[in-house]
Amino acid sequence: LPIQRDGQVSHDTVESAMQSADLLIAPSRLEGGALVLAEAVAVGLPVVASRIPGHIGILGEDHPGWFPQGDAQALAARIGAWIASPRDRAALQAAGETVRYRLTDGAAEAASLVRLLRDILRH
Repeated sequence: LPIQRDGQVSHDTVESAMQSADLLIAPSRLEGGALVLAEAVAVGLPVVASRIPGHIGILGEDHPGWFPQGDAQALAARIGAWIASPRDRAALQAAGETVRYRLTDGAAEAASLVRLLRDILRH
């Protein structure tokens, strides 16, 4: 697959590239909070990602596109499953839609904040 490095690009360029892509692969070893994952699900792009805390924070514990961080064979198998299985593609698409709703729904965000504050006050 060709890889192109464009340096800094505009948000519109990134969004356009994501809208024309079939799958986002995020093999990071470390992320504080992976904005690229939120941007991908915002445009309906399915995500395969390494299972690290920064990714889990965006996609959730039960995301069907996880593979163990640093495991190239597991990543290859994950991508192969996505290519070969309509069920796998549908599961990743549905998971992304769930994440998009969670990230963009004001009521869900408010409920999440209330849960967080209650948890803080308990400790």
